[in-house]
Amino acid sequence: MTIDTIKRATDLEQLWPATLLLDAFGFITKVRGRIEERLISQNASKLSLRELMDMFLSPALDPPFDKTDQFWSSIPMLHQRQFGPISLTRPF
Repeated sequence: MTIDTIKRATDLEQLWPATLLLDAFGFITKVRGRIEERLISQNASKLSLRELMDMFLSPALDPPFDKTDQFWSSIPMLHQRQFGPISLTRPF
């Protein structure tokens, strides 16, 4: 399995070895470290493209956000320790 295999993938639910998927995205050290911390806390060694997107994308809400801060506070990765400006007592 190679990074090129991931680049050609069309199934967002397919599980990939987390290290290979993170290598494919080429995240900077700080971002990659926060993702790896989350995976360790969840005892997960595999990750799907959808799960990765869900970490960084705000969920669709109905009705849409009324305020800009509602949008930013809804992005899960911004709740991760030492990553985002949103200070919570627990990681997502």
